[in-house]
Amino acid sequence: MRILFIVFCFILTMFSAYSSPKSLMNSWEVQRYKLQDQSILDLSFDIRIKGQSEELTAQKKFGKVKDLYYTMYWRPSGNIDIKVNGLDGKWRELKQSLKSNLFGIIEVLFPSSLFKVTRGYEVSMASPSVIKAEDKSFQKAFQEMLLKFNKVGVLTEIKSKNSLGTQILTFVNEKSRQTKNNYFTKKIIKKNFYGPRTINSIINISYGKEGKYFLPKGVELTTELSVPPGGDKKSDERVIKKSSEVVFSNFSVNKNVAMKYFKK
Repeated sequence: MRILFIVFCFILTMFSAYSSPKSLMNSWEVQRYKLQDQSILDLSFDIRIKGQSEELTAQKKFGKVKDLYYTMYWRPSGNIDIKVNGLDGKWRELKQSLKSNLFGIIEVLFPSSLFKVTRGYEVSMASPSVIKAEDKSFQKAFQEMLLKFNKVGVLTEIKSKNSLGTQILTFVNEKSRQTKNNYFTKKIIKKNFYGPRTINSIINISYGKEGKYFLPKGVELTTELSVPPGGDKKSDERVIKKSSEVVFSNFSVNKNVAMKYFKK
């Protein structure tokens, strides 16, 4: 009986530690892997999407694209930008579109703090392990977000809703001695429900050593779009599947490359 009482008190204490949205978000911010944990204050690297140069060349609109790649620049102050290399300067709209697509990947690799994500929302505890964020201004991308954590305060899911549909992000996190036993995200499962259509994506992130630093080395992205049958309901549901591989190289760490770029 005494043992059961101790276990009950332990569980009660564990949940009471996360009695507010701030304490629960803090628990994740402390445990998640951040570049600053490795004293990385200035970072740049090249990004290549396999087969993208050939795809653009095949469209016969942009001429022969020999080597399309990107350079990312990052500083902890919040400065982040992507430069498009290998395209003629006149394709400004295309460059902007390509950059916009990549920023989604960059956010996966270097996520914003949950305090920034929920800024402007009214936050409350939906349960001991779930934070509810509501947009009372109706000006945010999502009207409601549910942030779910496991029993040790690690973020496992974000469920977001707006007038168009629902998005669910599920995070698979791991620990490593190379990240000082902080959690880093190894996989993200993304599900979007827009009316009768669904878009499911699986993002696998690979990591490796770059000198003494532990950094992301690439991303494998698989996306499935489910298209419902036509109005006559005679056609079958179509599933469109696409895979892409993103590779990172030419790392520059703490050599002030990003600082010089932002000072231009």
